[in-house]
Amino acid sequence: METILAITNSTNSTIKLIVCRNTEEAINKMKNTYNKLCEENSYDHYNTYIDEESGYAQIVYGLEQTEFRIGKLSFA
Repeated sequence: METILAITNSTNSTIKLIVCRNTEEAINKMKNTYNKLCEENSYDHYNTYIDEESGYAQIVYGLEQTEFRIGKLSFA
């Protein structure tokens, strides 16, 4: 079973799937990308957060929202 980091964007409905070796790698990639986007954008401090335990983060800037989700990929 592989770990996937999914990054979605509300304005253009894109989804980026990143295959990771494990949950720890996915969390690190999520944190790095989250921090980079927060540094580059003027974000809404009330609606932007990261929760490593649940594998979820969101960044809201203006009418745009970027979400990060970590999950497992299994082939049945």
